[in-house]
This record gives sequence, C-alpha cells and structure tokens, in this order.
Amino acid sequence: MGAAGGVSFPDDAGRRDPARNTYMRCVGTHQAMIIEARVEHPDGDHEHYAIAREPVKGGLI
Repeated sequence: MGAAGGVSFPDDAGRRDPARNTYMRCVGTHQAMIIEARVEHPDGDHEHYAIAREPVKGGLI
C-alpha cells in the first residue's frame, strides 16, 4: 500500500481502477514548460488539464 491507502505502483491497481488512466506529464525546460494532467473518476468521466508557461524572454531569471 502507498500513501493515503493507495498502491505503490500503477500495476498494483485493480484492472478497472481509475488510477490506471490518471497521469501527469511534464515537457520542456525551466524556460518553457507544459504540464498535462488527466484525472479519471470512478464513473469513467475524466478531467483534463494543460498548464503552460510562456517562454522566458531575456533578462534575469
């Protein structure tokens, strides 16, 4: 068992567990990045989020 009563690895989740289709992906660098997240609910519905940072243009970071 993992944190909050979950499992430690995705393969340990039940075959129909919403966790199997829930994920977060990050692509990019510290200057330009996109984070994508998908959260599946027990009823099969899901929410999809995409968060982006505009590229840094000149100046100090």
